Amino acid sequence: MEKSIDQLHQLMNNVLSDFSHINKKRIGIWVKEGDYLNSKVQINIENDEIDYELYVYLHKAKEEVLVPHEIFIFLHEMSHIVILEKLKNEQGIGYVEQYLSKYSEDIMELEEKAKKEKWNDEKIQKEYENIECEKQTDTLTKTLFARYVHIAST
Repeated sequence: MEKSIDQLHQLMNNVLSDFSHINKKRIGIWVKEGDYLNSKVQINIENDEIDYELYVYLHKAKEEVLVPHEIFIFLHEMSHIVILEKLKNEQGIGYVEQYLSKYSEDIMELEEKAKKEKWNDEKIQKEYENIECEKQTDTLTKTLFARYVHIAST
C-alpha cells in the first residue's frame, strides 16, 4: 500500500502547490484500509475558517499503484476543497455556508425523488451529476485529472 499512499501524497501536493489560496494547515488526510478506494471530506466551519478531514479508504498490495479511476475519485475530493477555499476567499465564509446548504438540499431532494420513483443506481448517478455544485466539482476534477494522471502514474 506504500506505493499508493505515495501517489496520493504526490497528487495532494501537486494540487496544493497549484492552488496557493488553500490553507494547507487546515487539511488532515487519513488513509485507512478499505475494500476499494473510496473517500469523503468532512468539513467543519469555525471562526471564519474551514477545517477539512479527508478520509481515503484503500486496499492495495505494498507495491500496487492506483488505477486512473482511483486517482479521479481522490482528485474529486480535492476539487471540493479547492472550490470551497476559493469561495471562502472571494465571497466569505457566509457564502460557503449557503453553498454547502444548497448542495445538501439538492442531494436530499434527489434522494427523496429517487426513492419515490424507484430509480436504479445508474439513474441516481446521472441525476447526481446534474446537481450544480457537483457539475462545478466535476469540471475541476476533469481538469486536475488531465493535468496529474501522467505524473501520478510514474
